[in-house]
Amino acid sequence: APALGRYLAAALLRPEWDGLRDAFDAVVPVPLHADRLAERGYNQAELLARALSRRTRRPLRTDLIRRERHTRSQVGLNAQERADNVQDAFLAAPACAGMTLLLIDDVYTTGATLNACAAAARSAGAQLVCGLTLAMPIH
Repeated sequence: APALGRYLAAALLRPEWDGLRDAFDAVVPVPLHADRLAERGYNQAELLARALSRRTRRPLRTDLIRRERHTRSQVGLNAQERADNVQDAFLAAPACAGMTLLLIDDVYTTGATLNACAAAARSAGAQLVCGLTLAMPIH
């Protein structure tokens, strides 16, 4: 994760992040449901977010968004099935109010998971939510 966190930090140095990279109040990993976390033993998004947080000196906040509903794996689902699968799966804390958040996940496929997390944060009052992932599949 520390090595891969360098890639995320390098991505934030790209010009499209100018004006935003210093505005983030927190780095927030996409959460796993407690059952999946217990099964896997780690949250890959949290490991990446922790590495990025250290490099950017932005606080890591694992308490702002939680996965309320266990969802099936997104692997093999089409875009609509992915969106349906994670709809209302996340709940954001009231502490999100007024914050600018950087959501971190490992892979961006359709954006369904990041969009569901962002929707929860925005519903809790987050001012702005951006997403950054390590990889995207080639289509």
